[in-house]
Amino acid sequence: MTDASPTDRLTRDAALLLLKNLLARLDADAAVDRPQFRGVVSDAERGALRVLLGDVGASPPSPPTPPVGPEPPEPAEPPEEDAAKTPSSPVELNLDALRPDVSPPPEWVLCLDFGTAKSKAFAATDDDEDPELEPLPIGEDDEDLDGSVYEVSSCVWIDDDGRLFVGSEAVKRGMNYGGESRRPLDSLKQEISQVDENDGLAELARKLPDDVDPTSTLTYADAITIYLAYLTDLATTAVARRVKTLYVRRRFTVPCWKPTQRRWAAELLGRSLLRAQLLADTFRDRWREGIPVEQVACAVRAAAAHDDKLTRLAATEPDDETHWSRGSLEALAAASARVWRDSSERDLMLVVDVGAGTTDLSLFWVVHHAGFHRAFPIENGDSGIRQAGDTLDRLLVEALLRKAGLGVDETGARARRGLRRKGVRQMKERLFAVGSLTETLVNDAEVTLSRKEFIESKGVRNFEELIAGTIQRLLDGVHESWGKAAAEKGVTLVLTGGGCDLPMITALKDRPWRLRGREIPFRVAQRVPRRLEDQFDAPFIQVYPRLAVAMGGALNTRLDERTALRDWLGGERPPGGLESSATKGV
Repeated sequence: MTDASPTDRLTRDAALLLLKNLLARLDADAAVDRPQFRGVVSDAERGALRVLLGDVGASPPSPPTPPVGPEPPEPAEPPEEDAAKTPSSPVELNLDALRPDVSPPPEWVLCLDFGTAKSKAFAATDDDEDPELEPLPIGEDDEDLDGSVYEVSSCVWIDDDGRLFVGSEAVKRGMNYGGESRRPLDSLKQEISQVDENDGLAELARKLPDDVDPTSTLTYADAITIYLAYLTDLATTAVARRVKTLYVRRRFTVPCWKPTQRRWAAELLGRSLLRAQLLADTFRDRWREGIPVEQVACAVRAAAAHDDKLTRLAATEPDDETHWSRGSLEALAAASARVWRDSSERDLMLVVDVGAGTTDLSLFWVVHHAGFHRAFPIENGDSGIRQAGDTLDRLLVEALLRKAGLGVDETGARARRGLRRKGVRQMKERLFAVGSLTETLVNDAEVTLSRKEFIESKGVRNFEELIAGTIQRLLDGVHESWGKAAAEKGVTLVLTGGGCDLPMITALKDRPWRLRGREIPFRVAQRVPRRLEDQFDAPFIQVYPRLAVAMGGALNTRLDERTALRDWLGGERPPGGLESSATKGV
């Protein structure tokens, strides 16, 4: 038998490419709640495509021969108990989480805070007055390159051999890669935040670009799901040291996305975080060695078959089973961590939660009346923008290139890539801590930038004005009765998130503010609630503003957007009907 001709090989490669892309689109569609193509292409037919793809990829095509005999029967649907094994799956799902004897402890809740730069986790019991708090050292377990104890990098790296790495290992391999043709997928949550708010699911079903995944196997949604599996593995392993089980009820947090975007994005995250438990169990102890992307893709598809059985891991509200799929707003979770136990705070409070990808705002009211201590969100009192720490990272790179006289040519592009490989977030931290930054670029030019130059640059000033303008619009949008409350008591400004200490954020307190036409003073809350200072060690206290979202999301007595108040009640009495566990604030 002679070797295939160049034309035959080209035809074979084109057929493989078409089959791969067709199957990927069908698999992505089948994984959503309302598949568009399932009525046209069945699961069995997708399985047959996998078999065909495996056969075509295994050996060169043979000369065509006429068919003999009847057409083979269509493959039967696999029985439910074998759903973990797809026809070409090279990995078998670990289904321990679905065992009948697995019962999540009712008193513990785990909150997963999927962050743009770093992700966090926290666990707490459901005691309203004196919950047990369990900070989870997932950064320490991940061996975070920044030395973070409680944070893990939201990063995925796929090497040239098609092995996937996550967390610190992904960061390290991306930094050590020799060429400029490859990049890690970091700032993972930005892939959700920055897509079209009306068509995000379709965009996340796209294959990763070749410079991220050289095998053209995974989609953006796959990468997000497998990262959440790693985060879940770290968090549940840490929880198990305390509660002796991996299977703890859990919540998750989301930014203040626009309503349309939140509807599909929170639902996507909710499904992915439940499937993540099966993937975490399946790939436990294999993260460091890297996981073949084919195994990742097959496992993600197989896990989707068990969504209905995983809902017992979701910490739902007693009167609202759908609450899980909305997630908890990050700013409200951060507020919950503040006002719980902090009885010295009074009345109106504004949380500004500055992450890497988004800046979220929430205005709420703390009630103190005859021993009653609760807090409630204010209607129309939340907002957010899709700019935060990552925006300043980008502006810092551009400021360094401008000082070096570099633009959009190839040298400028290489310099940008070089700075990003070095770690722009770390550069930004040095700039603000030391007051200046000196970097050597890829063309050997040495450039120095001062903190003052950077803060006064046009881009940074625009960023500051965008946040200030968003705050003022929020204050203008609430009921006019809150203007009287603010004029009497002022507003306490609570700064949380990784960017809370940035000078343009701390300077917000010095601006003039008006709430529904009334001038109001801002006062900044203590960086850490007093009672927490006595309970935790210095490393935790130092990073508390970064952990406030995860901590607040784990608390049973947390702010819930369903309890939002329209107008001020004069500060004389709490709202009626708020004594049930379903509607308590904090």
